[in-house]
Order: sequence, then C-alpha cells, then structure tokens
Amino acid sequence: MQRLSHGRLVDLVPAGGELWLDGGHNVDGGQAIAAALADLEERVSRPVVVIVGMLSTKDCAGFLRNFSGLARRIITVPIHQDKAMPAGDLVEIAASIGIPALAGRDLESAVDLAGKLELEPPPRILITGSLYLAGEVLAANGTPPE
Repeated sequence: MQRLSHGRLVDLVPAGGELWLDGGHNVDGGQAIAAALADLEERVSRPVVVIVGMLSTKDCAGFLRNFSGLARRIITVPIHQDKAMPAGDLVEIAASIGIPALAGRDLESAVDLAGKLELEPPPRILITGSLYLAGEVLAANGTPPE
C-alpha cells in the first residue's frame, strides 16, 4: 500500500485527507489491505472510502467483503480493460455485502466525490482492486512508476 503525496488526483483530496493506492485484486490481497487500513485506523482514526475497479474474472464479492465494517463508502470506477467489471455491477455487489456504494464516471470524479461526502475528519481514500487500475491511477495522478 502506497500513500500518494502529490499529483493531480491528490490535489482533489480535501485538506487533511489522504490518498492511498494498492494493486490488490484477490481475496487474500483484500484481506492484507484491510488489515493495513485497520492498523492505520488504530493509529490515526479517520473515515475510510474505498474507490474500486475490478476485472470480472476476479472474486469481487470476496474482495469487497474484506472492507465490510471498515469502509464508510465504496465508490466504483470503470477500468479500461476488456474484462472489466461494470461499475454499476460492483455497486450492486457492495450493496449486497452491506457497504453503501456509488458509481463514479472515472477516477477524477470518484476522488472528488469521496471528498464531498462530508465526512469528519476528512477521509482516508484508498484506490484498489486491480493492477490495471493502479497503473491508471499513477498515469492520471501524473506520478508514473520509475
């Protein structure tokens, strides 16, 4: 899990908020990410918003189940891949698990929406669910890997 400290997406996060990125995309990865978020929560408590995009070939419900009781909201986004799970379908999966969810048009609108949820203190936003999505995040943020 990597905290993004600068870039175009980071600029959309409300003052005092955080933006994190992880390429986790399977049940075990989701479990590890949720454990890391829970550890952060113990140190500095703040509401968690998960922005997620996944491939249809993954166990989306199993992955998202890890964030039940931890995420205040899930915002789904499309991934630009042939086997991408539609954002609306991910909303339904999250809702079936009991996590309130919304569909975002794209990464920028999802980060902007997360910041407008009127959460106090400002949220810890995690973008996760796919390595493809992680690459899209780094490109959109203007911070490609070295």
